[in-house]
Amino acid sequence: MTTHDLSVILRRRWYVVVLGLALLAGTLHVVASRPGVYWTQVDVVVLAPKSARYPNVIEQTSASLIAMAGLVERDVNGGAHPPATASAAVTLAGEGVRDGYSITMPNGGGQWANDFSRPVIDVQVVGPSEATVRRRLAVLVDRIERTLDERQAADQVPSVNRITASSSPTAAAVLHLEGSTKKAMAVTLLLGGALIAVAAVGADRLLANRTRRVRLVRAPHPLGGNA
Repeated sequence: MTTHDLSVILRRRWYVVVLGLALLAGTLHVVASRPGVYWTQVDVVVLAPKSARYPNVIEQTSASLIAMAGLVERDVNGGAHPPATASAAVTLAGEGVRDGYSITMPNGGGQWANDFSRPVIDVQVVGPSEATVRRRLAVLVDRIERTLDERQAADQVPSVNRITASSSPTAAAVLHLEGSTKKAMAVTLLLGGALIAVAAVGADRLLANRTRRVRLVRAPHPLGGNA
């Protein structure tokens, strides 16, 4: 089909084009006026108990601490496994989530392998307002700390020997993310224009085939009378 053929079809099926343009205009308005989201993230670091031999608990990392962080993450998530991403650096907002949270352990192995090298639980929150995000973050961090303490209390670990948790940063920054409105509108225009053309061509072929069938039915039979 040539450009001339397409222009003829678009003129002939102008009502399809008008309807498509109206829908496209509404979609563009939604895209242009869509509000941004608020996002924040903290690392809840699982720390070994302080002792005379190991006074700096931040420097101490062991397999047992990593295992404990994994157990706490599983408990807080109710046993559910968060979906794997290509990189641990992928944000919740980057995945397209506009209202929710995630509690995960950073996986250096990506989607295809498990590589948990740090006793860290990554907490991310996305929401419609800064106040909502801060409130949810506080609740989630508190839940993680309580779960860690309850696990050790159930095993009757003395307080002096208990693993603790600390949030980094202590005061999380909440960012307002808007994305690129111009890019979104450009993509919407391209897709919308293509769909309008496809709809017009499809309607033209459908109506042309129906007209052809009607003519065949009404055509006189070669032996006389109607078919």
